[in-house]
Amino acid sequence: MSEDREQIKSKEHELREAEARLGPDNPELLPRLKELAEIYIHWGRFSLAESLYRKAVKITIRESGPESLEVASYFNRLAVLYSIQGRYYEALPFYEKSLNLNKKLAPCEVLVQARLMANIGTVYKLLGRNAPAEEILLKAREIFQKGSGGNDPMLAGILINLAGLYRDLNRLPEAESLCSTAIEMSLNAYGPEHPQIALCYNNLAEVYAAQGRKSEAEELYLRAIEMKEKVQGPGHPEIAMYLNNLGDLYRSQQKFVEAETIYHRALEIDEGHLPQESPNLATTYKNLATLSSVQGYYDKAEAYYLRAVSIYERTLGPDHPEVAEPLVRLAELQHGQGRNREAEALCHRSMAIWQKGYGPKHFKVGEMLKMLSRLCFAQEKMSEGETFLKQAFEIKTN
Repeated sequence: MSEDREQIKSKEHELREAEARLGPDNPELLPRLKELAEIYIHWGRFSLAESLYRKAVKITIRESGPESLEVASYFNRLAVLYSIQGRYYEALPFYEKSLNLNKKLAPCEVLVQARLMANIGTVYKLLGRNAPAEEILLKAREIFQKGSGGNDPMLAGILINLAGLYRDLNRLPEAESLCSTAIEMSLNAYGPEHPQIALCYNNLAEVYAAQGRKSEAEELYLRAIEMKEKVQGPGHPEIAMYLNNLGDLYRSQQKFVEAETIYHRALEIDEGHLPQESPNLATTYKNLATLSSVQGYYDKAEAYYLRAVSIYERTLGPDHPEVAEPLVRLAELQHGQGRNREAEALCHRSMAIWQKGYGPKHFKVGEMLKMLSRLCFAQEKMSEGETFLKQAFEIKTN
């Protein structure tokens, strides 16, 4: 970590020297701005990265005008940055601006446009706008199939995203078919041992788990873990993600001992191979909290939830949607203990986060309103409870 801090300080010093020598708005600064922004993103210093990208946009527009492929590239970078932070509402217009500029200035670069469309479709999915998400992901798939002969590995990534959408919509046979196709394409592109193959196995396992095909899901999770370990070593951070999914599967089967063993194995990887604070580590704590809660270890569960929230806040920001999930689960735990006032405060905060990240009509906001109504009724605040229930119904019916 000290070497990383020294790298940041060195690059910051180089940028300051260049600004002093060339002037603060010289286009020759652009490569340095981009490089330092990428370093900031890698270490979670998102606000600093955003300021550099915005400065780069300003310089580029002044040099080449508001419509250029360079401007489109920086719009895309800003959109990716906002997506990382869960600022999906802010990411979407920048993706759309980048796509429109690419269509206008480079109409023949259809594969570049398809990649942007795939990003837009993924954001739509995260916002709960499932119909436009499906439409644009299908269009991106069509473009890649025509433009690359159906052999571009990026197409497999689009299929994986589309499969995730269908899984969320409970269109499980379609999700399974897409995952299987993505596996076949990835095998043809990369051979039998590649990280994307492991990702495909993990995603297909998630579909099998949703279908109740627990043993098949377990087999694929284990295969994904084994392949990832072989290709990238036993301490790769993505292995912890696959382990967390396997732990969730065991927890759903009430195999609590096996689940705890797997979660602690994930925790060992997170703590040994990631920065002291990372979103992946927070996810493992959140899963350990849920396991502790279902086993009745409420104090232990609360401590894990609070640790997860603290890490998410510091690494992703206090308004990232990931922060809301452990807050909601902690609120449910407190409600079960009769701590309704504390639970209500957590629910209000979670709802505000989801409203900011997903918009006021997202189904998660509706779920939160229903929970708030239950908490109000439990405290005999009937009028407030009825208001929340009415608002939840309006979201569900719209």
